[in-house]
Amino acid sequence: MVALASTGPFDLITGLPVHVFITHAVVVLLPLAVLSLILVIALPRLRAHYRSPAVGLAVVGALSAIIAEQSGEALEARVGSAGQHAEWGETLVPVAVALAVLSVIWLILSRMASSRGKILAAVIGVVVIVVGIVAVWLTVLAGHSGAEETWSERVEETHEVRPYSRATTVCDVRRRDV
Repeated sequence: MVALASTGPFDLITGLPVHVFITHAVVVLLPLAVLSLILVIALPRLRAHYRSPAVGLAVVGALSAIIAEQSGEALEARVGSAGQHAEWGETLVPVAVALAVLSVIWLILSRMASSRGKILAAVIGVVVIVVGIVAVWLTVLAGHSGAEETWSERVEETHEVRPYSRATTVCDVRRRDV
């Protein structure tokens, strides 16, 4: 088997597409960031300890979305267009970046002692929650369409569904396949 030559930092890692790895980070980090942000914005008692990690998750999630989009373009150059999946992924990036930037602004404002800072933090907090919900929705759409693009034909080709059983051993599987 001939090893594939990488065309850049977003193309391949040990012969496998970077996109395959980084998309898992996006689908975990962005929803986790949004859930964390909703909690620290809505529950003041959590802010002191958890607001910085929640904002950090949003920033890392946005960076992951950027890398996923860039690696998706590199993968697209190798295998062709991913259709709707590519469009959802490209739409997600600016929303994820907006979430990260707004979260950082909220973090700064939430530490202000003045009444004006608290009011601005509350307003920006609502915007962060709305943008976060949109980010999660786009993450689901991009992730689902990518999974469908990758797996739907392979799953449709499966003729026999074998129920999983704890009693099934490797030897049993080999005997059935023979």
